[in-house]
Amino acid sequence: MNRALLLLVPLTALVLTAPPVHAQKAVYKCVTQGKVEYSHAPCVGAIEIDATPTQGADRWSGQSRKGRDVQRLEFNEQIGRAVRPLTGMDDAQWKTATHRQALSPTARRECDRLDPMLAAQRSRTDAATAEERGRADVRLWQLRRRFADLDC
Repeated sequence: MNRALLLLVPLTALVLTAPPVHAQKAVYKCVTQGKVEYSHAPCVGAIEIDATPTQGADRWSGQSRKGRDVQRLEFNEQIGRAVRPLTGMDDAQWKTATHRQALSPTARRECDRLDPMLAAQRSRTDAATAEERGRADVRLWQLRRRFADLDC
């Protein structure tokens, strides 16, 4: 028990002093009057898409070119993998937890409350009939909007 505690204290200090990870913001595909738009702000009936940036190779050397932000992200991912046996968090959970540490306690609690609500509403929206679809889309939009406003 004491050995685990001795490991946990320095790792916790390292995590708390590490620069915050900026979470990849969700990108939404919205179709309005036949026009397709992509935005970080959700709209009614939006489809959430994966817009994870790729890390390209340098044209001449073939080696990966990484800016400070990518290096910081990779460093924080390595810390997450190192403390996984102690925290039990996977990569996504670790990224979310480190991003939310910069939020106020009230915002963190509301983000934690919104996580399962969003997942449940996505499922309800996907399973909705044609008559229920409009209301389900509006409710999903409201939850996504609040999630974005809080910077969860």
